[in-house]
Amino acid sequence: MTGNRAMVIVLLLASAGAMADETPLLIPVPKDRIHDARPLGRKYALLIGVPDFQDQGWPKLKFTVRDVETMADVLEGFEVVRLTDRERTTRASILEALQHLKSQAVRADDTVLVYLSTHGTLGRPRPSEVRRYAIAQDTRKDLVEKTAVSIDELLSAMEELPSKRKVLILAFCHSGTGKSALNDDLSRALAGRKSGFFLKPVEEVSRAMVVLSAASWGEAAIEDDALGGDVYTHYFAEGIKKGDLDGDGAVTATEAHEYARERVYNHTMGLQRPSLEMVVEGTDPIVLSGQRTKAGRPILFSYGESSRGVALFLNGRLKGTFPAAFVLDSDSSAAVELKSASGTTLYSGNVHLASGESIEISRLIPPPVKVEVLLDIGVRQFFDGKLSNQVVPASPMIGLEVAVRDLLYRGARFGINARFSWGDGRITTTSHSVPYSSQLTTVGAQYGHALTLKPWLILSGSVSGSVAVLSRDIRVDFSNVYGFRSHQQSLGGLISAPLMLAATPFWNTIIGLWAEPGMSLMRIDGGLRTSLFVASGGFVGAFF
Repeated sequence: MTGNRAMVIVLLLASAGAMADETPLLIPVPKDRIHDARPLGRKYALLIGVPDFQDQGWPKLKFTVRDVETMADVLEGFEVVRLTDRERTTRASILEALQHLKSQAVRADDTVLVYLSTHGTLGRPRPSEVRRYAIAQDTRKDLVEKTAVSIDELLSAMEELPSKRKVLILAFCHSGTGKSALNDDLSRALAGRKSGFFLKPVEEVSRAMVVLSAASWGEAAIEDDALGGDVYTHYFAEGIKKGDLDGDGAVTATEAHEYARERVYNHTMGLQRPSLEMVVEGTDPIVLSGQRTKAGRPILFSYGESSRGVALFLNGRLKGTFPAAFVLDSDSSAAVELKSASGTTLYSGNVHLASGESIEISRLIPPPVKVEVLLDIGVRQFFDGKLSNQVVPASPMIGLEVAVRDLLYRGARFGINARFSWGDGRITTTSHSVPYSSQLTTVGAQYGHALTLKPWLILSGSVSGSVAVLSRDIRVDFSNVYGFRSHQQSLGGLISAPLMLAATPFWNTIIGLWAEPGMSLMRIDGGLRTSLFVASGGFVGAFF
């Protein structure tokens, strides 16, 4: 996201007396005194380094306080709060500091960075759950769930901030199975590791947030005597100064992480691989140093676990493997090929990226085709008076739809449907009221686009055309002496624009609501008749 250019015109309104003296209302101002009057978002950093632990069961860490100072030294333009002494790194103090941050970062364009260097561990708040925790100064090893700070609490505090530029840096890990069973040599080698237990739980990351972790799941975050600090923090701080990956003049959180990721991996000989979770569309807006002075070079990236081992080939040559970010030449087409670790081609084609563009590789890889089978029920109402009063009253309907999603491109939706509606009414004249029953059968096809709002929530819009068969039966008995029977049938058509909101609550099940405004063309009593209509209802089904 690039900054907007603004033109500022200065209006000086003279006082009544000045106006009497014919002082001009517009006074020229030299260019060097004209500034962008928009208030800029502020930058806040909360840096936490737990110095030691009341519970001696937690191994001592050497460099957490130094890690905080390292981060504070390289952040540009941030209002920095440091929590590094014993009293300010208890669970209560950490949570209080996060709440105080809410009263400061009150704007959407504020930037918020929270950094935490300590031990990580796991706990069971309930027998069926395993959650991640950060160890506070007063965390007890036998009461982790009540005395540590859960990652859920950290994420929740970040999510409550109105800022759209948030980064949470966890300079610890959750790996290993404890150290009591290790031999002495290995125990000494692991003495600098910030470790925990065994199973990866899942926390959701909200929009506009980046979560950086010093190590991938199952790996250890390491302190290094030679570097004098946490390995990831050392290289991340170095990246804040040197890691302008796309050359736009600014270093963002993801660029600093990318700078650190490869160097940490090499420094630890593959033992530690920093990870990243983010929900940011377009260019990363979290600038840690410098200023964007121009559009950067385009980037292909992915940090998801599903991309691990995927190889990127540019113009036939291996560029590297994901998770990573790779810079491309600006305003030029490149032959891009993505291959899985097993050698399967996931994507092959030409990609043209303009300066400043960033593309996550999942946008290039075609999603798997899905087939949906839906049973829907609803009500249809025609608005033409004669049609609704004498032929097709407001009536219930039931239908079946089969649709294919993501066939030609991501989000494409093609479907066929059949619906049947029925109803009873009365044709009223000045002397008679004649009952009738009607049935409307439609068979059609539709084409549209499905937009994924959340992984479990999809909004679809389509254009649909249907052939309609309308039947009306009139039966009148007069004093049980004679009767009148009439069966009429008409062929017509419907065009409509259905909208669907679908949720996938579990397994392959789909449930949702639909609405369908449209227009009909029918032959009624020897003449063509058009009418607007609307239908709505719900559906349930499955996808395969």
